[in-house]
Amino acid sequence: KNNILSDGALFVDFSLQFKEPSSPHYPPSSLSMKMLQVLHNVDDADVAFKVGDDTVTAHKAILRMNAPVLFDCCDENNDGLPVTINDITPEIFRILLRYVYGDKVPDSTEIVDEGKCIITAADRFGI
Repeated sequence: KNNILSDGALFVDFSLQFKEPSSPHYPPSSLSMKMLQVLHNVDDADVAFKVGDDTVTAHKAILRMNAPVLFDCCDENNDGLPVTINDITPEIFRILLRYVYGDKVPDSTEIVDEGKCIITAADRFGI
């Protein structure tokens, strides 16, 4: 006797289990990836910041749109020298710029290690 067929009918026993995703995943947009490439293009940069011992370049048009308080720091300094930014590390400043340019949120390690500094700096520059 065949246990798969019963009176010419096929019976299949299965169960479904649905699991809610823990958080939605959105692939990065090509625009945000290109904007991050612009951030790293020092040839087209039109403003420089002196942050600690580092010089970090940026683009005034991007800052004007996405970080107006930081843009105002540039606008006040018309002598062509780098704008000095005190009381922030170069690493935190770069994290802010990655967010300003490409909506790149710090990874969980950066948030755990430097979360308070990131939030303080973002608040300071209106980001």
